[in-house]
Amino acid sequence: MTCANVEKAKAEGAFTLYSTDPEQGQVKFLATFNKIFPEIKTSYVRLQAGALRRPRSED
Repeated sequence: MTCANVEKAKAEGAFTLYSTDPEQGQVKFLATFNKIFPEIKTSYVRLQAGALRRPRSED
């Protein structure tokens, strides 16, 4: 059971995971996701924790 709209995800055909978590854990997560949803292409982008902050405006 999932709260995601699987039909919309299948129609789009792709899922990108943006995360600050270590790559090893995310690779395992995506491998499991691919077994459950083989028709949805996955990719992973590792972010630095600071990359999630809102940029300050220059006044």
